[in-house]
Amino acid sequence: MMADPLALEVLCFRLGGILWGIEAEQVDRIARPEETLDDPLLDPARVLGVAPRDSTSGQRLLLRPGAARVVLPVDEILDLVSLSTNDLAALPPLIAGALPDERIWGVGKMGDEVLLLLDVATLCGAKTQAGDMAGREEG
Repeated sequence: MMADPLALEVLCFRLGGILWGIEAEQVDRIARPEETLDDPLLDPARVLGVAPRDSTSGQRLLLRPGAARVVLPVDEILDLVSLSTNDLAALPPLIAGALPDERIWGVGKMGDEVLLLLDVATLCGAKTQAGDMAGREEG
């Protein structure tokens, strides 16, 4: 049986009791708990509306929105899964309409659970957009 050429490799994790996924190519690496990181920290409560259940667990993902890197604290890193096109769906219109942008771009399935798929560039744009604009001069 051949692998699905359209399959999407997704790193799955839990944060605030919710199952999330990020495309593997948007993840730079998983940081070790004892590792000190100088990269900017995303506040999950601010950008996703959920907070880690245990802020001392030390589980963090280094995400790559373009050339930059940011750190996302998570509750638990689960697995790298391959989702076929049959496992993916667009956000239901009611949910999509409630979101200010496309930081959650779709839903998938991991076993019997629903997986919310994050777009790292949009997620980081929600964090940095105001700060980026503050340093620019209009001309």
